[in-house]
Amino acid sequence: MRYSHRFFLYAPLGLLLLLATIVMAYWKYSADTFDVRLTKANGHEIMPGVRLGYASQSVEGFPFRLDSLIDALSIQIETDAGPLAWHAQHFAMHMLDYDQSRQIFEADGTQSISWTDAFGSPHVVFFVPGTLRASAITSSGSLARFDIDIVSLHAPNISGDRLQLHIRRDPVRNALDFVMQGDQLRLSCPKGTAGSRDLTVEGQLAPADPFRGLLAGRGDWRSAYTGWLRSRGRLVVKRIDAQQPSPSRQTLVSCTSDFLQHALAFLGRP
Repeated sequence: MRYSHRFFLYAPLGLLLLLATIVMAYWKYSADTFDVRLTKANGHEIMPGVRLGYASQSVEGFPFRLDSLIDALSIQIETDAGPLAWHAQHFAMHMLDYDQSRQIFEADGTQSISWTDAFGSPHVVFFVPGTLRASAITSSGSLARFDIDIVSLHAPNISGDRLQLHIRRDPVRNALDFVMQGDQLRLSCPKGTAGSRDLTVEGQLAPADPFRGLLAGRGDWRSAYTGWLRSRGRLVVKRIDAQQPSPSRQTLVSCTSDFLQHALAFLGRP
């Protein structure tokens, strides 16, 4: 009886220690693998036409998360006129070590966007948002959904108390659905300055097939955009809702359309 009592006393403890060891070993393996991937990516292309760089990084989050803390992050996207670069003073990426298909991103501190226009003139915009968070969901090795949420953004041509962008692969149609939302939004365009207390723009990019390689991280975005144009690609704005637009709803719609057209023209310049 004495030995049986010892068995029931030590067996659960031994099982607990075994499980703890397995968890520690699995997290260490996942963290080391992820750390190696980040180190190899530093200063190199992470997908065609997109280059990643940073000053330092560390991986934390034991026992169930992988939290990558990065300083002086730089992401450069090649365009026809030169690189479009985003710089962030501090950046963090969070995901579960046992399910890396869902990722959360955070950026903090001074940030900047720099680019060269079609005439060869360089531009740079500095901003310090209240918060900048984003998330990505992958499915079968391809991006299925991306969301970004910015609180308190103030830039020369666009500002607002809160700005959001949501884009996903349509589960039924051969298209990409998008929704843009802005609170206390201000847009500047050639037709003037327009704003709205609450703006929602809902639309669709179709077809989505030309973007498959891009969403899987295997294709260049310029090739995807060219393929989309050749497939008679269309940008459809289904709905624009605005509360208390100023100076007028027509000016707000014009500035919103102008913003979307300039974004597409900058990407591909067809």
